[in-house]
Amino acid sequence: MSSGVREDAVTSTVTDDRAPTRDTVRSLVVKAAFTSPPATRGEIAMRTGVSIPSVSRAVKDLLAEGLLEEGPVVARRGAGRRSQGLLPARALGCVIGVDFGPAMTRAVCRDMAGRILTTWEGETPESGEAEAQVRWIGSVVPQMLGSGLMDLPVRHLVLSFPSRVTERRAGLFDVRDGARPQPEPIMVADELARRFGFPVTFENESVAALVAELDAMPEPRPYCAVLISVSQRVTAAIALGGVIMRGERQAAGMIGGLPFGGSGEPVSTALTMPAIARELDRIGLAMTGWNELISGDSSSERIDRIRERFIAGLTLVTAAVAGSVDPDVVIYDGRVLPLVHQVLDDVRTRLDGVLPVVPELRLSRDSSLFSSANGAALLALDAAKRSLLDAVVGAPGGQVRVLSKPNAPEVPDLPGPDTDR
Repeated sequence: MSSGVREDAVTSTVTDDRAPTRDTVRSLVVKAAFTSPPATRGEIAMRTGVSIPSVSRAVKDLLAEGLLEEGPVVARRGAGRRSQGLLPARALGCVIGVDFGPAMTRAVCRDMAGRILTTWEGETPESGEAEAQVRWIGSVVPQMLGSGLMDLPVRHLVLSFPSRVTERRAGLFDVRDGARPQPEPIMVADELARRFGFPVTFENESVAALVAELDAMPEPRPYCAVLISVSQRVTAAIALGGVIMRGERQAAGMIGGLPFGGSGEPVSTALTMPAIARELDRIGLAMTGWNELISGDSSSERIDRIRERFIAGLTLVTAAVAGSVDPDVVIYDGRVLPLVHQVLDDVRTRLDGVLPVVPELRLSRDSSLFSSANGAALLALDAAKRSLLDAVVGAPGGQVRVLSKPNAPEVPDLPGPDTDR
């Protein structure tokens, strides 16, 4: 999973005897430069089939138009001078990924070359009213950008949250454990886009985290990868050949409702943070129970029973997903990750007795809890690049106005979160 436009975005190659037009060369060069920055002129020529002199002339024009900028010097193998890398220009703007969690909200801002400009985190407001959440998110963006980045236009924002997402028609709602969508959710993405002046889309928390994991993996990446997110809810995301699997009815990955135990209660009652906290509170160990669960040093049978339920539940959801899609790797992510780490060997042993082949099991590479926000930013980056490329290709022979500032977001009524937390 690339942080930019997919490799197959550059599909046109000069293969006949006709000389490509200037507009065609321009389009091919900007696509190649956007796909995997920094790219040298020689690399662009090899990928597009366009001669190096033609590439150089197009690059000169694109630099003047403000679509590209020269980045770091790229060392070449063998003889010859080193080449200057080319990047999408900084002035093109930035994108933002927001992980809207029940307790904490985290955000990542990247420029159009994929570089992280800033990160942000703060407490999520307790209000479950969609309108209040819209206003609060409106306060996050200007706080995150601050004075140093406010000159950059924001090209796209992707908001991930731990629940089912139905394209742009999804509405935000109270995401605390056991909450249900509002009967008539407002068109939150459209409302945010109207207030901000740039596109806003939604994504599942687990999908965003898997995108970040795939982006961080070295080549060759596994053909089938699964991410299981254990936090306020239990969800999963599946990627085949780098493409996220999506169900038509938005049921894919919603595994927290699997029946568990003799009573058939949802498996989420054994795995999620709120469910475990309730059990610890019930036995009077709310203050110390988490440390004992994570350390594995408990002498309490009641703590051991909670841990056993967690192991059994995690084994169940892993076996259910692995037995369905036969992944190469299963990645665990979410706010219960320290406990997953403590019991992972037990889960692996139990899976060995259930599955013919146990996939590789590992924890998320991102221990900062920013994985979903990072993945959301990468998804926003892909969307923004596609939009910009469409504008470039759709305007042959002329310069594209890509530097206009979006509308400033409305000043929210709610106070913003405390960024010093």
